[in-house]
Amino acid sequence: MCKDTEKKKTLFFTGYSRFPENTSSHHVFGILSLELEVEPETFQIVDVSCTLLPTLGEKFLMHTLIGKDMNRGLTSAIEEVESRYFSSEKKAVIAAIKDAKRQFIEYRAKAQKTH
Repeated sequence: MCKDTEKKKTLFFTGYSRFPENTSSHHVFGILSLELEVEPETFQIVDVSCTLLPTLGEKFLMHTLIGKDMNRGLTSAIEEVESRYFSSEKKAVIAAIKDAKRQFIEYRAKAQKTH
């Protein structure tokens, strides 16, 4: 059996937010989508994708979020975005991170109820 097929299935959480009205992204797309792939046992972020940000912006988010623990690591990631990411899209990025965290909290609450 191939080792790739033995991998545990990861979890996928998505956060959404609106771009600011004064940006071209708002007029063209409207919505920012942030996808977080999470390891199910440790809740560590293993991959990140963000639609509609320039490549370098997405790369910054990947470096900021990968390796963070969904239970307690997103606060420091938001602080890093606050202190290092200077763009009119900053608030949208932070809102998308918070929305993905909300999805994770809902997942955990539901999972605890079934166990």
